[in-house]
Amino acid sequence: MLGNITFEPMFDSRVRSYTVEFRNADGTVLQTGTQLYGSAIVYEGSTPVKEQDDRYTYTFIGWTLNGGTEVLSTLPAVSGEMIFTAAFEAVERTFTVTWKNCDGSTLETDTNVAYGATPSYDSDTPTKAADEFYTYVFAGWEPELAPVTADVTYTAKFDALVRSFTITLDPQNGTVDPTTLTVNAGTPIGELPVPTRQGGWVFLGWYLEPALTAFDAGQSTRVTAETVFSGNTTIYAHWRLPGDVNGDGKVNMTDVTLLSTYVKARGSGVNIVPCSSDVSGDGKVNMTDVTLLATFVKARGNGVVIH
Repeated sequence: MLGNITFEPMFDSRVRSYTVEFRNADGTVLQTGTQLYGSAIVYEGSTPVKEQDDRYTYTFIGWTLNGGTEVLSTLPAVSGEMIFTAAFEAVERTFTVTWKNCDGSTLETDTNVAYGATPSYDSDTPTKAADEFYTYVFAGWEPELAPVTADVTYTAKFDALVRSFTITLDPQNGTVDPTTLTVNAGTPIGELPVPTRQGGWVFLGWYLEPALTAFDAGQSTRVTAETVFSGNTTIYAHWRLPGDVNGDGKVNMTDVTLLSTYVKARGSGVNIVPCSSDVSGDGKVNMTDVTLLATFVKARGNGVVIH
C-alpha cells in the first residue's frame, strides 16, 4: 500500500488572442483580425477618407482607441479587444466669387472666400454703354448677394432709361413759343409750333440747315412731325419775303431790276432767291412776275398782292 501521495496541477501556458479592428469615422470596418497579446499592430489598408460637406474638407490625422478622443501618435501592442477609429481634422473650405459685367467680361475675382462670408465687390461701379434708345444705370447683382456656400458668379444688372434729347427751335429773326422741345429717342417729335415774323415774311418750315441758300438749292432737310432725332439738335425756321429777289430783306426797285435781268437772261449768270421771286404764285418765274413786282413796288404794296 502506497503512502500519502500529493498531486499538483500542471498548466500549459498559451498566449491569448484578441480581435483588433479598424473602423472609419462612419463606423465602416476597414480591417479586422485576431492577434496575439503583445504583438505589434499594423494597419494595412488604404488611408481612410471622409467626404467633404458644404463647409469643411477632412484630413486623416490618425487613430483613436476604443471610443476615446486622444489621437494616437503610434499604434500600441495588442492588450485586449481593440477598436481603432479613424480621426480627421476639419479644414474650412474656401470659395471663389466671380463678378461679371452684363457682357460677360470679368470685373473682379475674389478667391479664398470663407464659408458663410458675405461677398463684397470692391472695384469700380459696373457700367453699360448707352445705345440709340437707352442709357443704363447699374441696379445691383444677379442673383442677389447671399452668404457664400459654394463657388458663385454674380452678374451686373442695369435699369434701362429712355434717352431724351433737347430740340432747340431757332426762329431766325422771328418769334416762337416754346423755344425748346424734349423728345424721347426713337419717338417722332410730333406737332411743331409755328413761328411768326413781322414785315410780311412767310414761314416756309423748320429745317436742319440754317441757310436759305440750302433750301433754294433743294439741299435742306425739312423737319416734320414724323422726324426722329438721335441727339440734341437745333432746327431753324426758314422764311421768304415775297419780292425780295436779291435776299437783302427789303423789296424795292433793285429787286425789280434784278428779276428783269434774270428773266431776260433766262437765269444764266444771274443769282436770285427763287422762293421769293415767283410773286404771281403760278410756279414759274417770268415777265409776269417782273410786271407784278414793279407794280407792287410803285404802289408801295397798296392794293397789290404778291406771293
